[in-house]
Amino acid sequence: MNEILVSGSLMFLFGIVAAKWAMELGYSQLLQLALFCVALIFGPLVLLILYLRLIYKRNARGASGAQMIGIARSEL
Repeated sequence: MNEILVSGSLMFLFGIVAAKWAMELGYSQLLQLALFCVALIFGPLVLLILYLRLIYKRNARGASGAQMIGIARSEL
């Protein structure tokens, strides 16, 4: 019983993170909801795809990877 609760909580967390990253990428609310639902089933795969899209988007703008997690260049 405890394993079901933990795995369900983890998949819910995958869905929340996927929806947040979709929001950062500028996706519509409907697509954010769809990605949340898909991440409930295929969590790590959806997060990997969204993470790669975030990296490529930041690379196109010339931002470094450290700026992605909120560390300013002056702090490095």
